[in-house]
Amino acid sequence: MCPLENSRKRFRLFERKVDRWLLRVGQKVARSLIENRLLICVLLIGFIVWAIVFNTAVIDYTNSSAWTSRTAWLGPFPGPGTVQVFGYTIPYQIEGYSDYSFYYVHWGYNSLYGVMPYSPDYGVLTLDGITNKNGAFLFPPFTSYFYAAGIALGNLMGWENWGIGLLIAALGYLTALPVYGIAKELSSNRRVGEAAALTYLLNPLMLYHTDFLWFNPAPFVFFFFAGFYMLVRGHRLSGTLLIVSAALFKQTAWFLGIPLVVYLLVKPRVRRTANDDETESSTKGIDEDKKERSFGEKITYFLQPFADYFDFRNFLISVVVVLIFVGAVMLPYLIAQPGFWNYWRLALGSFSFEGNYTDPPPYNVPMRIQVLAIIAGKPELAKLLDTIIVSGGPLGFGVVLCAGMMVLKDKFIGEEKLYFRRILFMTLLLLLIVTILGPRGVFKYYFVMLMPFFSIFSSARMIRGTEEHIPFSASMVWLPITFTLLILIPDRNIYLAYVLLIFFGYLLAPLFDRLYHIAKSPFRYIRKQTRKMSNIVWTPLTAEEDLTHFSRRRSLANIGVQVFTLGLGLSLILFGWWSVQMAIAVDIVTGLEVILFFSAAFVMGFQLLSIALSFGLESELRLTYLNSRLHEFSLLAAVILWVYNILTYFQSWPIDIAPERQLLVLSSVFVSIWTASLLVDQSNKTRILTDGMLLGGLGVSLFIWHALSNPNIFFLGGIGFIAIVVHLLFVLVHYSDRNIVDQLREERATQLADASSDFSQKGGMASE
Repeated sequence: MCPLENSRKRFRLFERKVDRWLLRVGQKVARSLIENRLLICVLLIGFIVWAIVFNTAVIDYTNSSAWTSRTAWLGPFPGPGTVQVFGYTIPYQIEGYSDYSFYYVHWGYNSLYGVMPYSPDYGVLTLDGITNKNGAFLFPPFTSYFYAAGIALGNLMGWENWGIGLLIAALGYLTALPVYGIAKELSSNRRVGEAAALTYLLNPLMLYHTDFLWFNPAPFVFFFFAGFYMLVRGHRLSGTLLIVSAALFKQTAWFLGIPLVVYLLVKPRVRRTANDDETESSTKGIDEDKKERSFGEKITYFLQPFADYFDFRNFLISVVVVLIFVGAVMLPYLIAQPGFWNYWRLALGSFSFEGNYTDPPPYNVPMRIQVLAIIAGKPELAKLLDTIIVSGGPLGFGVVLCAGMMVLKDKFIGEEKLYFRRILFMTLLLLLIVTILGPRGVFKYYFVMLMPFFSIFSSARMIRGTEEHIPFSASMVWLPITFTLLILIPDRNIYLAYVLLIFFGYLLAPLFDRLYHIAKSPFRYIRKQTRKMSNIVWTPLTAEEDLTHFSRRRSLANIGVQVFTLGLGLSLILFGWWSVQMAIAVDIVTGLEVILFFSAAFVMGFQLLSIALSFGLESELRLTYLNSRLHEFSLLAAVILWVYNILTYFQSWPIDIAPERQLLVLSSVFVSIWTASLLVDQSNKTRILTDGMLLGGLGVSLFIWHALSNPNIFFLGGIGFIAIVVHLLFVLVHYSDRNIVDQLREERATQLADASSDFSQKGGMASE
């Protein structure tokens, strides 16, 4: 064989290998995009919202009169303000302070100038002709490094000292990733993780304190949840070092070291069965019949249960690693500034009421639970509470109680998710106890550390459930936002009462879940009887057969549908991104209104993209993925249409022109009723008819909104219109396949009958 022919064969072999590799990579990428499409939407929507708020913050910061102060929403000051919502007057008082410029920028510059953090000179800085004196630096060293990195980044990029703010906002945003990972892993459900990430990113308290005012809890919160996620995934060392890093940012994170210590100390073991207990009892009886043990054997026998329960060896190894890590970080300060501990202790002190138990404390003092008694007009009770809480007894008791509950929680092999779920929930209770009973008190921005917990633990099953898979529930969306508003909005003198309410709500979660289940019983009965009487089967659009191999015409139709949905999906994604780019540069209210409408473009775009990618998967996965995506697509289209028509109905009332108002009301009611047809089981002919009716009703309302120049609601309705067009396209394709399906089934039935007849004849001949 000539060398040229050998070269050609080698080239063809290499080409086939490359094709197979590209096919495998493409399949993995397609499955990844399909499975993570909602997470990508959540991260995109969250990023745009955070970008809008951050842009507003930068404009506010750069327009401040001097670097020593910064304009901030003070809630208003000194008393609460009011806002009208649906005719109701709602008081509000969100806290805001100028800590960023007065402290963070100051310390960042001094770190770059080489001033040691735990020294008097670190609290003095002259910049732009202004001398600032802000006292002692109270935090561990990672905080000073973080501030220095932010100032250095700002100087490198030419920014006006808002580099620290960018780092704080970036870590605050990125915390959504471990929040998603933890919620997904502990629930074994992607939807739960996506809901947790969404409620975290759209959390008003997070947006205000982390993305607008740039307060400093974000770094240690990010490192703790990143570390806990690594522990959940089984990465013991990296998870340990990340949580220890969180403790080197702020002293509050030291309480978060308790679940880490418990996790490292308790040994995983196999769950005991009844047979194991019987065997142990019989063995114990035999041992008691033996001769008396020696003193050393008695000690060993006494300590054996502790050795079986605690993993002392691996715990000591982890302690050595942590000490080496912390020692390397703290070595310069142990040598040059051995008195750093005196600075750290200042953060542990409390503020005195100075004998005044009748008036609330000033605005710049942390809030404590004693103030609730002052507001209630109980000065003697306030004085008693102050004496008890300042002693640290209630806080110490609560911490020891939570730590003991963590230690006593069984850590069985094969039940790791349930164990982590319990430990993390006890950590939430621990932090609530710290915020309520801490002698120092709290500002509202301290609750940034609780927002990820609220997003993760927002259903009774996540809190108390014993099953591995946790289904999605509506409480996972509204409950975290409600908790946030109960902290952010009320008067600062009374909001700790709502924190107490949240704490007891978590303690009594099983009871509330039971009461909620009982309250829903009549509705479940009505729904069950309605289904029996109406014979309605809730079945969205479904591809019954994988017909890609039948004919060339069918293959071309598949390619056409795939290209069409792929193009529409990408167009919606690009259109949504282009639209929100305009929102980033405008005021925050207008920008968030645009996001509310154009989030639908991202979600629908990625849903259509996932449908298109499902056509390209392996034959054994194609039909499963396609039907799952079509079901979700039908539900998403129905939700968008219902939201659009509800908005159309209410926004039509103020319209003065009677014909337009009446047509909008009629079309919104008509489309809202027939939208349910997207989710019920019906023939393809009926689906074609109902889709046509939906397109007609939508066309009327869209024409009127376009004439009235309302672009936001018009674009939302346009997305629903596109969804119905795609739905109708799939219905038409499946309707054209019906003859092919029937023919195929007849051929298969004939083949099976012939095969059965042949088998019977052969069997008869063999018996003869």
